[in-house]
Amino acid sequence: MRILLTNDDGISYPGIRLLAAELCGEHEVCIVTPASQRSGASHSVTFIDPIFLELTNPALEGFTGRAYGLSGTPVECLWLALDRLFPQPDLVIAGINNGHNLGNDIFLSGTVNVAIAAALRGVPAISSSLCAHNSKDYLPAVKVTAKLVEYVKTHPIPPRTVWNLNVPNIPLAEMKGVAFPPLDKNGYRYSYVEGRSPFGLDYYWPDCRYYDPWPFEGAPRTDREFIEAGYVTLTPITVDLTDHAGLEKMKEEPFQL
Repeated sequence: MRILLTNDDGISYPGIRLLAAELCGEHEVCIVTPASQRSGASHSVTFIDPIFLELTNPALEGFTGRAYGLSGTPVECLWLALDRLFPQPDLVIAGINNGHNLGNDIFLSGTVNVAIAAALRGVPAISSSLCAHNSKDYLPAVKVTAKLVEYVKTHPIPPRTVWNLNVPNIPLAEMKGVAFPPLDKNGYRYSYVEGRSPFGLDYYWPDCRYYDPWPFEGAPRTDREFIEAGYVTLTPITVDLTDHAGLEKMKEEPFQL
């Protein structure tokens, strides 16, 4: 398969580097990532400034594909790849992300949103995340993601759908299996730490806290709870945001001018 790899962390992060090395033996792989860390970029794009592209040497053992660093956002990595650098891929994989993308994280995540951008363009897409920040061992997540790629060959991703994969930060042998849960409905509450720069300027640094903290009680129900219980989670996300039931209800008693 022709596989486009991208993320929101950049080429220096081990998740995408190890995944590229794992896949390039059997697949044609191209890497297009932001040139710098762009976590939290969501679906943002650049309208005012030009976007600069650099062909990089990722120095990956066994990797013979091309790798690019882009000054733009994660979504722009996808758009430029489809338009100029690597047209008509069979699959887009966003990740492996440095940290989880569970529940309402998907709205902020550059990794998930670049996969959503691919689905909107009709390209099958997976977002893959390791549920730990700056983990020392990405190999279990690499193996799980590579196995999902093989699964996709015989179980195609439905149109306008993203498969959101999250892998717990534990050895592969300790994982309890794969769960298919809904997204958690809780999220983060943001507060801001105030300070003053050496140049006399006030600054505000976001301090985000999950407002329904683990541990959960009872049987796991959502993606966050299954991760905490030691499962890999795979949740399909549709890019159709229309509330179809609500739409039908509106037609029954329509708003009128």
